[in-house]
Amino acid sequence: MASGDHGTKYARIADDLRKEIVEGQLAEGAEVPGENALMKRYGVARMTARRALSVLREQGLVDVRRGKGTFVRARHEPRAMLKGSVEVPRELLEELRKRHGLAEGDIGRVLPKVELKLVEAGDAGTWAVEYRVPLD
Repeated sequence: MASGDHGTKYARIADDLRKEIVEGQLAEGAEVPGENALMKRYGVARMTARRALSVLREQGLVDVRRGKGTFVRARHEPRAMLKGSVEVPRELLEELRKRHGLAEGDIGRVLPKVELKLVEAGDAGTWAVEYRVPLD
């Protein structure tokens, strides 16, 4: 079913659709499969399909047009870009280092290359950070 292992059905559906958009299988302006189509394609409930589409909308990949459907947003139409930083607790860095078997000095070498993505972690509006650490 999915690229990425987010563990939830809606996240896997959103990943699949995102991949289709990024790879051009769903071109700019193309209609994205609606709730009914996603329910049939993935064998999921309406709320799961709706949530997957909502993730794409929140990420700025699609626009919802009431009564018409959901469409791939044109790449030259960014919604908004937010930029900022947060302080990372030392304990988190140490946990990453231990979890991935990095030597004491390695965290500073790989940290600038770490990719972070904020994802919804559950139904209660909680969030988690997914990360990828390159091992080059």
